Amino acid sequence: MWTETIRVMDQWFERLPSRNQDGQHIVDVSTSILETALMIISAAGFGRTIPWPDQDQELAAHHSLSWLDALKGVGTHLIVRGTLARFLFRLPIPNLRKVDKIFNEFEAHVLEMIDERRAMGQQGLEMNDLFSRLIRASDAEEGKARLSPDELIANIHIFLLAGHETTAHLLSSAREFRLSVCFFLIFK
Repeated sequence: MWTETIRVMDQWFERLPSRNQDGQHIVDVSTSILETALMIISAAGFGRTIPWPDQDQELAAHHSLSWLDALKGVGTHLIVRGTLARFLFRLPIPNLRKVDKIFNEFEAHVLEMIDERRAMGQQGLEMNDLFSRLIRASDAEEGKARLSPDELIANIHIFLLAGHETTAHLLSSAREFRLSVCFFLIFK
């Protein structure tokens, strides 16, 4: 996690210098921190590095959302999906249909990744991200203790909810600390 955080944050700081007409730096910090948190979670949690949102994103022919867009959508709508009954997402309500589409795409990505990781394991190639470890631990279990694909996805939803908030708050706190140190050194 630490290595991926440093890698993503280094990239983030390289990308920051955008200026307005007056030469002032402009950064949408809340959006940047949330996207940065998702990038860290994707790399450390799923073993998938993703490009920055303003870069071209690879979209497989059988997907309607990129991995990053699916992650952002799940992060945004996890509470809504978790609290409403499933049948409501089949009603002709555009916003609920959109949420359903996001979760279906996310689950399709995750199911593909499960198959990829299991195939890698059979070839003797193992990754050390959280997702791969969860799959290996589940596959090592016998009988009822083994997680179904739906249970793996449910665990990933919990991981995303907890990890996204925690990482975003940590990055925000680190940014505040860095600004405090800068102000202290400037006005000392």
